[in-house]
Amino acid sequence: MKRRGYSLMELLSTMVAVVMVFGTTVAVQINSGKTLRRIESDLNVSQPPAQAMRRICDTLRTAVIVTIATNGKTIYFQLPSYSGTTDPVTGEKELNYPLTSDGVARSFSVSNGRLVMTPGSTILAESIANTDPKPESTQYNQSYANFQSTTIGSRKAITVTLIAKETVLGKERYSRMKSTVLIQNSR
Repeated sequence: MKRRGYSLMELLSTMVAVVMVFGTTVAVQINSGKTLRRIESDLNVSQPPAQAMRRICDTLRTAVIVTIATNGKTIYFQLPSYSGTTDPVTGEKELNYPLTSDGVARSFSVSNGRLVMTPGSTILAESIANTDPKPESTQYNQSYANFQSTTIGSRKAITVTLIAKETVLGKERYSRMKSTVLIQNSR
């Protein structure tokens, strides 16, 4: 006569296998959730300074007159003036030659954790650290200049450094950005 059913050992081994698969699935889900939150927090910390860095670089690249405050926290600049004529090929307004300033005083400034553009006091990024906040850094707790004058060959350039710091999910997250901009129209 043929037996119908399962032995106690077969049932126990099947249950152990199901529990192990379920436990592994739950562990992977929990780990994935933590990783996703960490990636999201890194993006939230780095995205505004990255966008601000791009705006600074694009703006300074075309500047005519550039000066930096002695503390390196503010950069003052003026853009070139444009003529009333339009380039027939590109459709863009042409610069006055010889290059002259448009006379509007502008600046990017880091103060109280905010990167601000004037005129208009537009806040480009927040949570910008005044000192290097990362304990593993060789520059830890040291003040740094956000704007530094340099040269590339014989051309004037500006090095822009932004370090953002935020506390997310109880942990401090950092975003470091540094870029050097060649000033095309500098005198």
